[in-house]
Parts: sequence; C-alpha cells; structure tokens
Amino acid sequence: MNVIVAGDFCPDSTRCRLTDSGFLDEAFFSASMAVKGADYSLVNLECPIVRNPLGPIKKSGPALKCDLSAVDALKYIGFKCVTLANN
Repeated sequence: MNVIVAGDFCPDSTRCRLTDSGFLDEAFFSASMAVKGADYSLVNLECPIVRNPLGPIKKSGPALKCDLSAVDALKYIGFKCVTLANN
C-alpha cells in the first residue's frame, strides 16, 4: 500500500491567485501526479477557510486564512483526507 502524508497546506497569495484564475495545472500538477498515484493520502489544512475575511486580530504571529478556492486545489491535487490540526 502506498500512503502519502503531507505537511501543512496553506495557500499563499501566489497559489490563491492561480486557483482563483483556474490555473490549477500550473500550480499543482507535480503534486497531483504524486498524490493521485497513492492508495491513500492526507494533508493538514493549516488555515481556516473564510468567505468574508476580517482584518487580523491583535495577536502574535501571522493571520493565516484562505478562501474556498483552496478546497478546489485540494480536490484537484487528489487528497483523500484533510485534517485541521493547527497550533
């Protein structure tokens, strides 16, 4: 059995623009080939999916977030399971 366990997926602004524009092949083709070849695969989504992003709250560290296009990217890549085990 071939299993892929990937680290944190947190689309940066470059990846978000590519997925919003429909350029999933350009951004994720290599990852997709590896993941789709596995019997089972999982990845951690390191940020919340938000529809109407508010400004960051006062805190220490970055304010990570992504939009629904991240779901399209995860589906395109072919992950079978997504975890939400964040700090």
